[in-house]
Amino acid sequence: MTKNYKPIFIKAAIYTLVIFMLGILLGYILEEQRISSIEERYQDIELQWQDARIQSMYYQNIEQEECGLAIKENIIFSDEIYELGKKIDSYEDSNALTGEMTFEKKRHALLKTQFWLNNMVLKEKCNPDYINLVYFFRNEPDIEEKQKQFTQSDILREIKEDYGHQVMLIPLPIDMNVSMINIFIKQFEIEETPTILVDEEIKLEDVQSYDQIQGLVNRLIEQNKLQIDNEECGEEKQ
Repeated sequence: MTKNYKPIFIKAAIYTLVIFMLGILLGYILEEQRISSIEERYQDIELQWQDARIQSMYYQNIEQEECGLAIKENIIFSDEIYELGKKIDSYEDSNALTGEMTFEKKRHALLKTQFWLNNMVLKEKCNPDYINLVYFFRNEPDIEEKQKQFTQSDILREIKEDYGHQVMLIPLPIDMNVSMINIFIKQFEIEETPTILVDEEIKLEDVQSYDQIQGLVNRLIEQNKLQIDNEECGEEKQ
């Protein structure tokens, strides 16, 4: 007599389906928790953003004796959005991005744009001794761009970790339709990715090695020190 295996196959199929559905449900729950974690962090960041916008207006008329505190507060804001960016990147590396996460990336780009605007005002008014490295990249690169951006991002992260507050790393996506970033793209004639804009004056296109960026950063840091020393000497003579 031939044994009927059909019920066994049906049970196996049901178990497989249940496990598959549980896996999807678990993935969805984990993703929601990740989004919730970032959104909670953004509640604090959003308040700082509003504060930064008010600061930006204040910086327009800032007095020299107030520069130290203004620079310190802007650096704190920089640290917050930099750490948040690393958190978002970690979710992207785990293929955890959804439509909601894409929205969070766009909101993060706005925070970085506000920080850069503050930096430009402070550079003019207070002459801080740090270097701005604005990194233009594509959020949805083609295969060739993806490899280049992967390499450049790693190098820039290493530069940031090595130089700390001497370097302000500001990564900005050029393809997320953020109006202010679009203005910067036209203003600085950003035509390809990756592109690095150094202190709003020097534009580096294509992948730059660690040594190339390090050499430029060191030179600019020395120039800043000389300029600050000259200004201090001028004040003492007065």
